[in-house]
Amino acid sequence: MEPRKGFATLISAFAHLAAAKPAPELCIAGRDTPDASGRPHGEAALATLPPDSRARIRLHGTLAPGALTELRASAAIAVVPSPMDNFP
Repeated sequence: MEPRKGFATLISAFAHLAAAKPAPELCIAGRDTPDASGRPHGEAALATLPPDSRARIRLHGTLAPGALTELRASAAIAVVPSPMDNFP
């Protein structure tokens, strides 16, 4: 969860969807890297959301390959918002 991975874009888009009925849930896998001040990027981004949106987000951290495969298989949609990687 860092700027070059598109995390802030994903959080912003999810905030718009969070008012939908039924409300979606967002599950995020990956290491939450710190910013220049030492605060994790994910924590800082989530702090900008209203409590009802934050309550629908699950940060899983780094997952083992099998657990990541299970998480992807359980998802209705998989999003890779990175503008910097080869396969966003």
